[in-house]
Amino acid sequence: MAAAQSETLVYLLFFIGFLMTVIFSVVLISGLKKSKLPPQALETQKNIQPPAKTIRETIEEQRHQPPPEILPEPVPFTVPEVETNLRQALKKTEESFFGRIRKAFSNEDKKMVLEQIEEVLYTSDLGPTTVQKLLDVVENELSSKEASNIDTVKKAL
Repeated sequence: MAAAQSETLVYLLFFIGFLMTVIFSVVLISGLKKSKLPPQALETQKNIQPPAKTIRETIEEQRHQPPPEILPEPVPFTVPEVETNLRQALKKTEESFFGRIRKAFSNEDKKMVLEQIEEVLYTSDLGPTTVQKLLDVVENELSSKEASNIDTVKKAL
């Protein structure tokens, strides 16, 4: 090894030793500060008396006491207001949905009626799979006479 390299290595080792000494002293000093208790804490520790009863005695006493009698309070049955609001909102949606389908039946052409029903179903956020299933029921299971009757289509849907 060259002299310059060995000299650099010695400086590096001294620096590492110095850092280790600083870290060790910081840890030692902080540990000593935590372990020291103020004089008031020492006095309170001397004044602490052992508990009057042991845990075992307390448990034995509790075993011999009868459990308190708890009677459930009757809860009155009430219909939540949210449920009635939900029913009103769904009723409005149902009226709007079937109102649009009724409007589709004002057309005489069966093909146009089915296209308008399909449009109503798609715009009602039912999803393409559900819409196709409902349209298959209307187209395949209902006769042409039944498909022209709004009540029959409403029941099928």
